[in-house]
Amino acid sequence: MSRWKERPAPDVVLVDYHLDNGETGLDVLQALTYHWGKPLPAVVISADNGDELRQRVQNLGYRFLPKPVKPAALRGLIRKLWLQSA
Repeated sequence: MSRWKERPAPDVVLVDYHLDNGETGLDVLQALTYHWGKPLPAVVISADNGDELRQRVQNLGYRFLPKPVKPAALRGLIRKLWLQSA
């Protein structure tokens, strides 16, 4: 991870919620936030479309997209997040 410090933070991060070994995309976002010392604009993608997960993602300041992801919705959301962070 030391090489990452030399690079700028990503403009937008896309993560799947369910990862291997019980980890989640939210765990990854927490590690990235710690690494760069600031929250990153992010989209959490999941087949779990329940209100509880959506609320948790929103409470953490991230955006949520359900699977299957519609390309136009993803493009629009990435553009919006990119413009907000610029």
